Amino acid sequence: MYKRHPVYVRILGVDSGLIPTEGSSAPASPTSATSERGNAASPLQYDKWGKAANWLQNLENLYEFHRGGSLDAQAYGASPAYGRYVFGVYMAAHGYSLSTTLNYADDYASWFSHYPSTTPMSPKYPGTPAAEVTEITKGFNDEKKGSFGLP
Repeated sequence: MYKRHPVYVRILGVDSGLIPTEGSSAPASPTSATSERGNAASPLQYDKWGKAANWLQNLENLYEFHRGGSLDAQAYGASPAYGRYVFGVYMAAHGYSLSTTLNYADDYASWFSHYPSTTPMSPKYPGTPAAEVTEITKGFNDEKKGSFGLP
């Protein structure tokens, strides 16, 4: 069985989703990152959400990427890297440029994230660690290629 993700009805108008409940015989993710993914939606589902959203739905979706939001993969047990990866997937699917995607991430990180002073930061996006820029970029580029891999 699949449990219902809160975004399905509100955003996509569907009543069932692709987030497997524990002990289910859920189909495999399009990636082999199931340990990184936790119970979060697959990259393919984030791709579908990005493509399906109109401008108003997109604004709500962007908000739902906040910590604990319905599109925050970490809220479903995913690794931070996976969460950043699917953010890149979503943004590419909706049609944002890579620079806009990274600027959005950098703005969020500048306002809401705090990193140790020893963390290597991106020279172009100074509020965001370089490794996080790489993970978002990978998700973005993988969506453009139509091939989802590990974050």
